[in-house]
Amino acid sequence: MKTTDERIKKFIALTNTKRDLESHLDGVKRELAEIETDILSDWDLSGTQSQKINGTLVHSRRDMSVTRIGNNEQIVAVFKSVNRPDLINVYTQSIKSYLKERIIDDATNTWELSRLKTNVPQAVLDVVEVMEYKRLVAKG
Repeated sequence: MKTTDERIKKFIALTNTKRDLESHLDGVKRELAEIETDILSDWDLSGTQSQKINGTLVHSRRDMSVTRIGNNEQIVAVFKSVNRPDLINVYTQSIKSYLKERIIDDATNTWELSRLKTNVPQAVLDVVEVMEYKRLVAKG
């Protein structure tokens, strides 16, 4: 059995390794973000939506970001007023799901931000900011 001192030394070594890996990962994330922006710009100009290289398919995916712009009390009050007390936890992922449910186009099974104003109560739109963006996904 290892002594406490040995376990502490191992803890210190692993903590230092973790810090080094996290620092490296931060750099990788920054570089990926830069490359992703460049690829999406290139693809927007050429009309490309996907590309397969070395057995890996890279494709663009539309997504939606939701930011709360009201305070917690306002958000809770709004979702109670639209009979959705289950959303009073104010997690943006729950709110995002609620919004997507309301703006889905049944014919195409895709969501459209243009449907926000007609399908979502104005009180909800007053406490959230919704934006569409594209991101890259690699599968393979």
